Amino acid sequence: MVDERLLRGMLVMVFEHLKMQREDLFSLANEVAALREAIDEASRERFLALLQRHREAAASRAAASEADSLQGYDEILRRLRAGEVP
Repeated sequence: MVDERLLRGMLVMVFEHLKMQREDLFSLANEVAALREAIDEASRERFLALLQRHREAAASRAAASEADSLQGYDEILRRLRAGEVP
């Protein structure tokens, strides 16, 4: 039998964590946007070419770890949906 009080507590913790991550992402996105605009304003032509080159390099470096991380979440979600919660 599932202890609903324990499950509720776990869900609260999960959503509190997700909320903190979302806040961090919003903050980071705002900072990146401000930096991008400032650099673009200072040197538009050179900046756009450099940005594209660095964006592609960063995406290729992050692809494997991002895929692994998302795959881990997929596995957790699969187990939760299948009722494999301890």
